Amino acid sequence: MRCRWRVFGILIASALAGCAGDPGASTQRGDSQFTAAAWRESLGDSLRRDVGVLADRYPSRSVLSPDRLEASAIWLESRLASMGYEVQSEAFELVRPNDAPIPVRNLYVEAPAAGDDDRWLVIGAHFDTVEGTPGADDNASGVAGVLALASYFRMNPQPIGLRFELYTNEELLIRGQNQMGSLRRARAAQAAGDEIVGAIILEMIGYYTGEPVTPMAERFAAQLGVSLPDNDLFLAIASWESARGLAERIADEWSGPIAVLPVLTPVGEPMAVRSDHRSYLRVGVPAVMLTDTAEFRNPHYHGPADTPDSLNFTHMAAAVDSVRGVIEAISADPEIRKESHSVAQAAQESERVECRNAGKTPVVIMMSATGESRTLAPGESDVATVPLGSAVKLAGIGSLRLGRDTLVFSADRVAPPVRVRVQGQTVTRSFTRGGSAYIDRDGPIVLEIDRVEIRITRPEPSRSR
Repeated sequence: MRCRWRVFGILIASALAGCAGDPGASTQRGDSQFTAAAWRESLGDSLRRDVGVLADRYPSRSVLSPDRLEASAIWLESRLASMGYEVQSEAFELVRPNDAPIPVRNLYVEAPAAGDDDRWLVIGAHFDTVEGTPGADDNASGVAGVLALASYFRMNPQPIGLRFELYTNEELLIRGQNQMGSLRRARAAQAAGDEIVGAIILEMIGYYTGEPVTPMAERFAAQLGVSLPDNDLFLAIASWESARGLAERIADEWSGPIAVLPVLTPVGEPMAVRSDHRSYLRVGVPAVMLTDTAEFRNPHYHGPADTPDSLNFTHMAAAVDSVRGVIEAISADPEIRKESHSVAQAAQESERVECRNAGKTPVVIMMSATGESRTLAPGESDVATVPLGSAVKLAGIGSLRLGRDTLVFSADRVAPPVRVRVQGQTVTRSFTRGGSAYIDRDGPIVLEIDRVEIRITRPEPSRSR
C-alpha cells in the first residue's frame, strides 16, 4: 500500500510540477536546443516558483520531520521527471541511538555526454533544512539553481556528462559516520568507478542587499587574509587548497554582474567546508561550494525569517546564469589542475583529544572519525587520537570541529543555550540553539563547553603548514 500511495503522490506532484511553467519542461531531448537567451528570460520567475514551493509548502523539511522531508523529495522527484529525466532515488536509513532508523533518500539525474566521453561534472545542493525554518536561502535557493540548470542542460548536452544531485541530511541533525546524504552519493560514485572531474555545490545563493559586507564577514575574511568587495554582490567559492584548480577555473570562466571570490583554506580546516563539497573532497574529487556566505551575510540564517521574500531573485538569476556559463566552459575543456595538497595527507595529521565530564550528570560523546559513542560519568575522562578535521560531538550540547588553525563550535539546535570558555584566552560566549563560532588556536588548547572540559594537543613532532 505504501508503494501505491507513493506512486499516486508522484503522479499528482508531476501534474503540479508540469504546471509550474518551467521553460523547456515539456520539450523532449532531440528537439531544437533550448537557447540560453530563452532560458534566461524566464529564469528569475522559475527560481522564485521553486523556492516558493519548497519554503512555503515544505518548511522544516528536516530529518526531525521525516514525513515533510519525504513529501519535499516526492515533489522534487516529480519536478525533475517533468523535464524528461529518469530520476534516480538513493535510499538509506539514518541510524539513531536507542531509536528506530529514519528512511531518507538522495535524488539525482544524469544528462549524458553528447559524445563518448565518460567523465562527469557534478552540480549538487542539499534540500533538507534545520527544524523551524522555511529554508528559502538555506537551501531552497541552491536546489532551485540545480533544477534550473538541469532544465537547461536537458536540452543542451555537453561534451562530458552532467550529474545533478539533491542531497538529504546536510544539516546533520542526526549525526554519525556516513549519515550525510552527499557522502553516501560520493562514495557510491567512487565505488562505481565513475570519473568525476569536479563537483560544484550550490549552498545559499539568494541573499543580496547591495550594502557593504557585515562586520562579521570582515572579521572572518581578515582571519583568512582575504580582501572582500565593497558590497555583498558576490558569491564565495569556498573549499580547501586541494580544490584550488577547480576554484580558479570557475573564477576565470565566470562572467556577469555577481562577482565571485575564491576562499580557500589549508586542507583539514573546517571553515570553508561546511557543506556537501566536503563529501567529494573526502573521496579525492576537486569540489567547491558557491555560497552567499550564510550567517556572515544573511541575518535570517537557520531562522523562521529565512523566507522567499527575503531573497533577491534578479541577482540570484544572474548568478545561476553565470554558473551555466562555467559548466559549459568546463565541459568543453574538462582538464582541472590537480593540487599537491590532499585530503589523505591531512588525515595523516592527528589530534590528541581528552574529554572530561566536569558536571554532575552523564554526558555522551562521539568522535566522527570512528562513529563510536561513549557515556562519561561525572568526573570520568576519555582520550582519543583522531585525524585532523574530525569532530567531537557532545550529545545535547553541540559539536567541535578540529581544524589546523581554527576550531569551530556549533551549538546543538534542539538543546538549551550553552557556554564556551577558552582557557588562557579572554573568550567566553553563550550560544543560542544552532549558534556557532570560530576559535583561533596556537598550540595546545583547553575549552570548557558547558560541563565538559576538552583538552586538544598535537602529537610531537608538531607539523607546520
